[in-house]
Amino acid sequence: MILMIARDLAHDFPAMRSDARLMDVLAVMVRGNLPGVVILDFSGRPQATLSLPKVLDLLLPWPFRESPNLAKVLPEETGDRILTEALHRPIGDLLSALPAWEHCRVPGHATNLEVVTAMTRQRSPLATVFDAGAGPNVICANRLLARLLQALSEGSLGQGAGCRS
Repeated sequence: MILMIARDLAHDFPAMRSDARLMDVLAVMVRGNLPGVVILDFSGRPQATLSLPKVLDLLLPWPFRESPNLAKVLPEETGDRILTEALHRPIGDLLSALPAWEHCRVPGHATNLEVVTAMTRQRSPLATVFDAGAGPNVICANRLLARLLQALSEGSLGQGAGCRS
């Protein structure tokens, strides 16, 4: 069995404060080709993990989530204005408008199975490791899966060998 815990996989990751505009958050994600970004509250603690699908969800005002056909009846200029206004709003305002927004976080001693479970449950490609030291330490799904594949190819998956980052 592979011994891999969350704090061994966690690494520094770009984070943005909740007062950043949605367009700035999106720009960081797109420029860095990131699967998501960590949003920090005003005290610097992780408040949310946002993936691109979650960002798209924040762009969409509530009436359009409830009734997607509304988008078909609006003129294109009105639709563009709605999206532009959302892009200029602070991310914290958009997060607070949604129902309870949980973010994917795991303790530093979490096993790889616990990390995968948390990411799956939250549908997030990122998990913040909340006791892995200062700063937003994050596990990316691609890093986790790469380590599992590496261990499998080395024959250490299921063999009791440890895996170090």
